[in-house]
Amino acid sequence: MTGTVGAPLTPPPLTPPPVRESRPELAQRRRGIPWLAYVALVPLVVVLVVFQYYPAVSGIARSFWDWNPGQVSSFVGLDNYARMVDDDIWWRSFRNLGFIFVFGVVSWVIPLVAAELLISLRGERAQFVFRTLLIVPMAFPGVVTALVWSFMYHPNNGVINRGCLLYTTDAADEAR
Repeated sequence: MTGTVGAPLTPPPLTPPPVRESRPELAQRRRGIPWLAYVALVPLVVVLVVFQYYPAVSGIARSFWDWNPGQVSSFVGLDNYARMVDDDIWWRSFRNLGFIFVFGVVSWVIPLVAAELLISLRGERAQFVFRTLLIVPMAFPGVVTALVWSFMYHPNNGVINRGCLLYTTDAADEAR
């Protein structure tokens, strides 16, 4: 083996740096991507317009007319709204809707605040206690359901097994 250990290393051959795309070509390629996104959004926009916006705008437009199917409509302006504001049933419905809205918001806010407090607790013991208090009520219905079904299928005294025994040949022989 001949020794080339001390021989100087030759530098690698010089290669030109990789050619980068020019800015206009890069910009053109990037501009082509959003059109695909717009095309993908077309079904969503069509569904929103057909099922959300058109019925809403149509309902508002028809509220200014005395509209009856099969008859000629006549423009009444704000008379429908004036009649609505004078109606006691409408005010009762509006009040009920207000109660539903307020209690609906409260029924969402309280659990969210409780969950945030639970997450922000620092002590492991407090987290364990609150998680247990949260999970135990969720577990009870499943446990009770399992117990009820096990009692119904009990081999000796279960309601379902007693009912099945009425239709077996052994039970029919005992009944004779």
